[in-house]
Parts: sequence; C-alpha cells; structure tokens
Amino acid sequence: MLPAMEPLPVAALPPCGAAPYAQELAIPSNREMSYRNTAALSLLIWLLAPTAVLSATQRAVVISDQRLYREARLDSKTVGRVMAGEEATVTGRQGALLEVSLPGNRAGWTLANGVVVLDDNPRAAALLFEAADTLAQQDSVQAWGCAARLFRKAASLVPGGPYAPEALSRAAELAWRMEIRTSGAVHEAGAVKELEAVVRAHPKTAAAARAAYFLLKSNLCEFWEGTPGCPEAESSLISRYLQEYPHSPQDAELRYALAYRHSALVEIYLDKEKTHFSPEKAVEQKAKAREVVGALHREHPGSIWAARGERLLWSLDNNIGVYSGIELALRRF
Repeated sequence: MLPAMEPLPVAALPPCGAAPYAQELAIPSNREMSYRNTAALSLLIWLLAPTAVLSATQRAVVISDQRLYREARLDSKTVGRVMAGEEATVTGRQGALLEVSLPGNRAGWTLANGVVVLDDNPRAAALLFEAADTLAQQDSVQAWGCAARLFRKAASLVPGGPYAPEALSRAAELAWRMEIRTSGAVHEAGAVKELEAVVRAHPKTAAAARAAYFLLKSNLCEFWEGTPGCPEAESSLISRYLQEYPHSPQDAELRYALAYRHSALVEIYLDKEKTHFSPEKAVEQKAKAREVVGALHREHPGSIWAARGERLLWSLDNNIGVYSGIELALRRF
C-alpha cells in the first residue's frame, strides 16, 4: 500500500490553474441584459436563504481553485482562496456557499460546487477521481500536482474500491511527469517508489500495466552513443514487458519501440569504423525487426504503429539509416 498523503501547508500548494473564478460571477454582465430580471430574482432568493448550522462538522476536499469570502455573500470581501487538493472542514451552509475551515488557521465561505464533502457521501471517490482527471488534462506542473493529490485522496477513501488502482496509477504517472518536466530525470524515492508500489499492490491489472510502462521508460538510457549496449538492453526490457502485460494499452507503441531498436541495431552493427562491427548480428537484428513488425500487423492491423513499422522495414530494405546517433531515448520511445 502507498503511504498516506501528508497534508501540505498552504504555502506549499501552488495554484492549480483550473478556471478558478469563472463560475463565481453570479450577477449578470452587460452582455446578459435579457436575463437581468431573472438573475436578480434568483440572487434575491439566494440572499434570503437561511444559514444552516450543521449539527456536526463534515470532512471535505476542495476540487478547484476558488475565492474564500469573509461572509456568506458573493459581494463580501475576499480573504484568500482555497486550492484543489486541500482538506477542509465544513461547518455551515447558506445557499450555494459553504462555511469552511482550512489548514493555516484560514476560515471563510466558498462555493459548494468546488468542494466535495466526504462524510456520508458514497459518490465522494468518484467525484474526486473525475475532478483529478480534469486537472490532469492540463499541460501544467501545478495542475498535475493538484490532480495527483486528488487521485491519492480518491484512492484512500475506499482502498479496495473500483477507483483505487487506477487513481494510484494516475497519481504515480503524474509524479513521474512532474519530475521529468522539472528536473529531466525521475527519482528513486519519488515517482519510481510510487510506481513500484502500484505494481506490487495491484499486480496483473491495467493499473499495474500503466505503472510498469513508466517504470520501463525510467530505465531507458539517455543516449545510445552509437554502441549496441543500450539498445540491446532496452530491447530485453521491452520484450519482458510485452510478455508480462500482453494486452496493455501501450502494446502497439511498445512493439514499434522494439522494432525500432532492432532496426537501429542493424545500422549500429554495420558501422565498419567501430569495434562492434558485425554483419552477422546485423542480419539477425533485421530478421527480428521483420518479426516484430509482422506481429504489429497481426495484433494491431491498420494502426499508425503498424504503418510506422512498415516505414522501418522500408528504410532497412533501402539501406536508409533509422538511428541518428544522438537522440534522447525518451523522445525516441
């Protein structure tokens, strides 16, 4: 099992970039004049709604960046903001606003549609999972961090539930992507540890296949340097993955990646200026490339990966090199 997620101090929580305030403008704009009377009436009804003091506080999780108001009014002074992934305690409700207490001795009112109450809510895990998936689609390290927190929380609510394996796998994948984006490498104590935990906790599942895929990418060489060592080792890793997860969503991509390595090895072994020059091994690698591309056509007919495999064979048949010699493995994969 993965360790429990430690609550982060508010200063450590960056904005998630999740359309934070668009849904908060309840008063109609000048472009909405035809709806002014209806909106005004709705606002009046909301303002007159009684404040509900809960008999017991409720645990909750914020799922989107929102303003935190001093009073239960949208025109009240803004005293801060709440951010996706933060844990909160709900103490009251008025209309569309919830009264919440947050880490860092913060308190105020925020929109209820950006908060998921956990207590007595059988949909809580699903709601957190859906919110995390939405944030994960953004190309932003900050959004990925918020999404990872929500995925982990969704998994922790019902550890044996249907969302837990995929949520943990997605959280680990996002941790991997964040480390690649920020430092260019993955870390044993960070994303790798999370990915390995998913494989151990949920073996032979789609979630394990996804986690193992990113572990595989973590073990690729950064550069091949024109020698056969790295592509040979990577071919073995990919072959082992394909045997262990024969129907993974990455199957076609990885079969192509394997064919690419065999094709590149043909070029590498035919380099007469290197000590590893071996026409016999080049012939062997060319046969392996043809075998893998054939499997691509059988397993994934009509796919872009099968078409790319054909281009590899066309290059080999016409003595066109497929290996540039200086190419990042993560881009090549």
